[in-house]
Amino acid sequence: MGKKKICLIRGDMNLAGGGQRVAANLANEFCEKYEVHFISFNTMRGTLFYKLDPRVIYTGRDFEGKRWREIVLKNIRFLRRYLIKNKIDTAISVNATNTGIITSLACAGIPCKSVCCEHTNLANTYYSSRGEMLSRRIGSLLADRIVTLTKTDMKAYKEKFGTKEKKLCSIYNWIDDSLKDEEAVYNSESKKIMTVGRLDRVKGYEWLVEAATKVLPEYPDWNWDIYGDWDGNEEYKREIETLIKAKDLQGRVNLMGKVNDLYRRYKDYSFYVMTSKFEGLPMVLLEAKQKKLPIISFDCPTGPSEIIRDGIDGYLVEKGNIEALAQKIETLICDRKLREKFSEHSTENVYKFEKQTVLKQWIELIETI
Repeated sequence: MGKKKICLIRGDMNLAGGGQRVAANLANEFCEKYEVHFISFNTMRGTLFYKLDPRVIYTGRDFEGKRWREIVLKNIRFLRRYLIKNKIDTAISVNATNTGIITSLACAGIPCKSVCCEHTNLANTYYSSRGEMLSRRIGSLLADRIVTLTKTDMKAYKEKFGTKEKKLCSIYNWIDDSLKDEEAVYNSESKKIMTVGRLDRVKGYEWLVEAATKVLPEYPDWNWDIYGDWDGNEEYKREIETLIKAKDLQGRVNLMGKVNDLYRRYKDYSFYVMTSKFEGLPMVLLEAKQKKLPIISFDCPTGPSEIIRDGIDGYLVEKGNIEALAQKIETLICDRKLREKFSEHSTENVYKFEKQTVLKQWIELIETI
């Protein structure tokens, strides 16, 4: 018997998003054990941002049609033909919405198992339109497995859709091996705060500026840098820039944009702060822990509470409680010994996010589905 055939499905692989990175990582690692196919919708006119292993059989395809129903129906037919022709054993949509509904419906009635991966969470109202929630509901009924990023969201699927427990599993995203740094040394002398995330209202940058307003004027030698892709949402960018100016924080809260050497910059910072309103599994927190940074984060749905151990390697703060966030920031600014203590404990629980641990879970799913 030959290798099992796996097909991953994802849209917009020309973008530098977390879901795209996860999809590429899975495809490249699966090549060691399976014959791997990859279909990317809405990527015909762009180059792939994340490189795929040469062994991956790649197909780029635009979403056909203008209306949502037309797009779904045409691409179901395309994917169904592809899966049958190439005798695919398991189709994995690295998205529970657009490509998720296409994958679960394309696999219906054919000998190909379907897996839909939730990249965000059901509580995220920013990415939960009526159509997207319908996609998830259909996927929860038709897909052979639903993979969530957190145990919290696995519970949410059971409560909201009545999804049977045997259909559900929770698998974390893994930390890239390139981020492992056994020699990482915490810089307790730094007087800089770090935040990383694309320009998006879901990241809560207006909350960040408000928190900075309560803290930074009291500590004039401290600054706060925000890294991330700011293209595509000029209105929100202007809003944040205007807010920074109105609060007289120019040069104190800095929009650094997207940089190529981000991972090397973590060592320059004292601690990491996340002000997101919703997340899936925030990889930036794992990256910060790997680089031994203490973390302060809103306890938003979902992910932070499964990464941060409150009072051990960082602080969890009630979502939207800017006053409490500012107080925790001030605590770390004023207490160097506490920062060092949090840093010492930062990598103790990252083993569950290591690649071999996560890959083992994926292979078990594929072999037993």
